[in-house]
Parts: sequence; C-alpha cells; structure tokens
Amino acid sequence: MCGALAAAVLVAGCTSVSVPMPQAKKGSTAVIGQRATAGVGDPILAEFDYFYRAGVVPDGSVEARSAEWTMRIPAGTPLMEISLRDQKWFCTTYFAAYNLMGVPGANACLRDSKGDGRFDQVDHTGISWGVAQTQPVAYRATEIAQPGGFKVELLYEGISGNVVNITYREFAENMIRPAFQQDLKYTLAKADEEISFRGARLVIHAATNSKIDYTVLSGMRRQ
Repeated sequence: MCGALAAAVLVAGCTSVSVPMPQAKKGSTAVIGQRATAGVGDPILAEFDYFYRAGVVPDGSVEARSAEWTMRIPAGTPLMEISLRDQKWFCTTYFAAYNLMGVPGANACLRDSKGDGRFDQVDHTGISWGVAQTQPVAYRATEIAQPGGFKVELLYEGISGNVVNITYREFAENMIRPAFQQDLKYTLAKADEEISFRGARLVIHAATNSKIDYTVLSGMRRQ
C-alpha cells in the first residue's frame, strides 16, 4: 500500500511515483517609488515568501472505479502535479481512493490525456490494473503552498466621501484563504496624502470608486 502525498511527499511507494521539488516564490507586486493604479478589489501591495508545487483545481466532482478501487474527488480539491508510471498526473494529497471494503488506501489521480484542458482519465497511486475513463472535467491551474511561508496584501475597496477603504489580509499554510483580515480607513485631507500600515508607506494621489492612483514608498514589516 502506498503512502499519502501528505505535505507533498510520498512517504512510502509501491508504484512509480515522482514528486517534483517545490519552487520558491518571494517578492512584492509593487515597485518602490513607481506610480501605479489599482481597481476596486485589486491588491495595492502584496508581499510573499513561500515554497509551492504546481497543481490544479477541478471544476467538477469525479467519482470513478478502476479495478478494485473507487476514486472520489470533490470539485475544488487542489491536485498536485506528479509523475505516475512515467506520465503526468494530478493527484490528491490525501487518500481518496477506496478499496472494496470502503477503506481509503491510495491517492486518487486525474489525467488530461488529450491535452484539451479537461481531465478524462482516472487512476491511483496503488497497484494498478488499468486506467479508467471518466466524464471530462475542466480544471484550472493553482499553487499548492508548503507550510511555513507567508503572504500579505493590501486591497483597495473604494472610497466613501473622502475616506479610502483598504483591506489588509494575511495568508498562511495553503495561501488560499486569509488567516487574518482587517479593514482599514484613511481620511484624505489633501492631495498626495501619505498613509502607512505595518511599515508600509504609500502616497495616494487620487482615488475614486473605480480605481486608486498611488505610489508605494516602502514595503510592509514582518511581525
């Protein structure tokens, strides 16, 4: 029986499985001192430092059988890119393949054999007696973040009178959902008003309910 792809590592293998090394992602979306614009809901400033592996998210759910196994993958499940039996597959990071007794014992995997942006084959990381076909399911690219990283961002949320609304968000672990969020409000008393938050300094040149014109003077401070 194979081990789960927990934390993106195959703990124990009984089939040909290769997991690519994680990639580093570190930087900022802002260029210090350079004037920029952002729309409502867009990041004014985002900073990040984490490792990730390439993955995808299926738009629909998949349930299919392959020999003595049943694979169940809910829609929206992050699937990690791996090499399975010398082919490119995307697999769950947990056991989602169930044996005849209904016990999970392998990772469930999907493959786009035609390269048309839709999964059409299903298999698992256990001993395989053949690939099964499944109804085509579209998917989109994503990142599967490794533990220990961080991502922070300031989002522009429009203006009420002369009060600019900004949302601060912190991400951790999977970088998909904010672990912490705070709503910020700044009064613009004059043109080219400077605001600050956690070490970040910005000059707001102009703001409307559709976009903000600003310059980042310094980045955020790590807590």
